Amino acid sequence: MTDSTTCIRIADQADLDWLVEQHGAVYSAEFGFDSGFRDAIAGKLAAFVRNRTDFSRIWIGEVDRGPVATIAISERPGNSAFLNFVLVLPACRGKGIARAMMETALRHARNHGMAELRLETYSCLGDARRLYSRLGFRLTEVTPGISLYGQTFDREFWTLKL
Repeated sequence: MTDSTTCIRIADQADLDWLVEQHGAVYSAEFGFDSGFRDAIAGKLAAFVRNRTDFSRIWIGEVDRGPVATIAISERPGNSAFLNFVLVLPACRGKGIARAMMETALRHARNHGMAELRLETYSCLGDARRLYSRLGFRLTEVTPGISLYGQTFDREFWTLKL
């Protein structure tokens, strides 16, 4: 992935505030999202933790022992899994970290016999959408013109049959 030391590990409690803060900061800087996005991430993370199962995971990608990426997976009805909190800090993009994080989640879903994996994204997230497509995800649902977080974009759901 990089010349630096890179690892992917299970998140601990101390990582959760970092996850929320980084999502808020990155989406504000890159897409002009307002503080409502950070609040929404905090709410989704609280629900994730509250509803955690043995299958649920949050992973942290680290470079040189510092967090630079997140991804989470949870179980859904119908032998399905859902990805959330996918983020790689801008300075660490283009080094294979996002792909490694995605492959970690895919392996986890396959090892648990999931039939499909779904995720939600937004039309403004071009790099992420290209990665999902390269990994075999297909756009399965679009809600155009959503106005959230001070911006307007299409909300998309992508699915990968496992």
